[in-house]
Order: sequence, then C-alpha cells, then structure tokens
Amino acid sequence: MTVDPLEITATELVHILQTPRDQCASAGGVVLDCRPFLDFSLAHIREARNVNWSSMMRRRSKGSVVALEWLIPDKALLGRLRRGDFSPVVVMDQSSGSVAELRAESVAQMLLTALQNEVHTHICFLQGGFEGFTEASPELCYISASSQLPSAEPEPAVTGRRTPAYDQGGPVELLPFLFLGSAVHSSRRETLAAAGITAVLNVSSTCPNFYEGEFEYLRLTVEDTLAADIRACFATAITFIDSVKQRVVGCWCIARQASPALPPSVWLTSCTRSVCGWTRPSTL
Repeated sequence: MTVDPLEITATELVHILQTPRDQCASAGGVVLDCRPFLDFSLAHIREARNVNWSSMMRRRSKGSVVALEWLIPDKALLGRLRRGDFSPVVVMDQSSGSVAELRAESVAQMLLTALQNEVHTHICFLQGGFEGFTEASPELCYISASSQLPSAEPEPAVTGRRTPAYDQGGPVELLPFLFLGSAVHSSRRETLAAAGITAVLNVSSTCPNFYEGEFEYLRLTVEDTLAADIRACFATAITFIDSVKQRVVGCWCIARQASPALPPSVWLTSCTRSVCGWTRPSTL
C-alpha cells in the first residue's frame, strides 16, 4: 500500500536538519531539491542534493513510468535511497505550497512517485519550497558569491541587441574553480577579475575573445542544432578545464548565445561530470 507524502513546514525541516545524527535511527534525513541546476547552483539549502531532469528527456519519456535511476544520476546516493539509509527523504521545489499544486509532468511529482514506488522510508514534501524556507531560515542556506559580483562596468556591444535575461546579473558558480556565464558577462573585465577568473572556455560562435593576452582562452565552435554531436568536443573541453583546475586558478565557460537546441547547462554538466570523476554519459 502506497502512503501519501507527508507535507511539512520550513520549521519542521529545520528541526530535521538540526537533529544530531547520533539521535537518528538512520543516517538522518536528506533533502532532494528539484529546481533547475543553475538555480540550485546559485542558492540552496546546505547539504541538499539537486535532482533535475532535462525537458528533452521528459518529452522522450512521455507515457513511460519514470524510474528513480533516471532522476538520480549519483549512483551512491541512489543506492543509499534504495537501501532506506535516509529517513525522512524530503522533496522540494521552488515554491509549491502542497503536493496537490504539482503538475504531473513536474520533476517534483515524478520524483515523489518514483520514491513511493521504489523506496521504503518516510517521504515528505516541503511546503513553500526553497522560497519559503530561505525566508524562514536564511542561515541554513548557501548563497553563491557569484550572485553578488559587480556589474557596473559598461558592457561592450556583442550582438547589437538589447540585453536579454540570461545576460543580466552575474555568472553562476558551478564549482569552486568553474563558472558559467554568457558572452556579455565575459566582456566585463571587472567581473572576471572579481571572480578570480584566469581562463575562458569560449563555446560561442560569435563572441570574441575580448582580453587576449590577459586571460587564457580556448574556443570550441559547436553547431547549434539537435543533430550536432557535441561529444566530439568533450575531451578537449575537459582537458582544458582540468588543466586550469590543476593550477588552482579560476575557469570560465561562456554560455552559447541563446541556444535553444544545446542549452549551456546540458553541455557544461556533461563536461563537469568527467572533470569531477563522474561517469561520462554516452548520450545527452
């Protein structure tokens, strides 16, 4: 018999997070954050784990029963969930007030269903999501310093059009040595310096290397189509990022300009999986 997830408040989650592990019958609770990868990188509950699934994969799986392994790429975490090591398992999204508000195709709803089908432990859903929790307990949240990087330096004209949403604000800190930014971000010398950037991986076909001689650059031009085999560039990109990482300096990866076919998060995540020692995916 399947038991419906228990809806909990931010206050109740604080109690779960602050309960000493030696007072727990299991390894304690775990928070699974279903927000997009870039949103999670900018801010999240400390020790939360990101669970996300690309819209392309969701479309391809339409009508299929979503397995937990499709949503949890981390094999170690997947194994611990299936063994019931964590109790409770708390699922959260950006701001949903209840399970009833979730759409059937949302990552949070698919994750809750998969957990109910495959995991025997207490499953909870956080009311109000990350927005509600960060208002109640900001001290338990991680906020990336990149969201506060300066952007006062005038931006050079890159494409001759108005600055879109993805060019606004600062870059996203994915890892201590790795940022994701746009062509406009890369044109701001002050922003690069504030982030400690020393190398730029340029995967845009139109963005110039603005500061040759001041920063180390590698340009990889990838066709912006679904048919493009971007895996051919992985080895070169990974080698470049890894060489920067070994020297303990910053590295920047420029986002493709408004790419609908090859989102920068998908491309970059594929590269960082190998850099971080994860299994390199055979397909996107």
